[in-house]
Amino acid sequence: YTASMSVELTSGVAPEIDITHENKLFEFAGFIDADGNAYDVANLANATQNIELTANFVPTFISETYGEKWVRFTNCSNTSYSAGLEIVEGEYVDSKGKTAIMDFSAENQLWCLVGTYDNFILYNKAAGENYALNVPIAENSSYANGTESKMAADKGAWKIKSGHYGIALVPIAKTNASELAVNMYGGNGGYLKLYTTGKEDKGSY
Repeated sequence: YTASMSVELTSGVAPEIDITHENKLFEFAGFIDADGNAYDVANLANATQNIELTANFVPTFISETYGEKWVRFTNCSNTSYSAGLEIVEGEYVDSKGKTAIMDFSAENQLWCLVGTYDNFILYNKAAGENYALNVPIAENSSYANGTESKMAADKGAWKIKSGHYGIALVPIAKTNASELAVNMYGGNGGYLKLYTTGKEDKGSY
């Protein structure tokens, strides 16, 4: 995410800037100006006029490669529950996304987000690298409330949406997808199905 700020400069002197934020999911990554030019505190000392900058933060939980970082997602409607997969024998292809009471020994509750904040593949440790979470629907169809998620060789693309209660996992590539995210559908222990990211439902965060 970003935070707007203004810095008053004295030429040749690096300003003292204290970056404070409470969201542990993100870390400070530098400044950018209105034209997209990058700045850090050191090169701000060479600026010749006051400048308006945007403080840029990047997520700490995104991986560049499979297996780099494994994370768990709790649900804001009940943080004792974690996103995972239904338990199956053999390969996890077609295994549906499902919530369960958090179990730190359960590999099916570990996820690796490979890509960028606004476009990543969602792998599950129990399912391995050959499958990823997807929301399969017919070509040219639209997502709808209640659409289920499952592991598939056809790896779906996702993005993070910051919202009312935290972050939401939103599928990419459909026109109405921006308002729908995986939800603990039906309450505690429910399957991961798409639902609104509005204020009325914490289960989507």
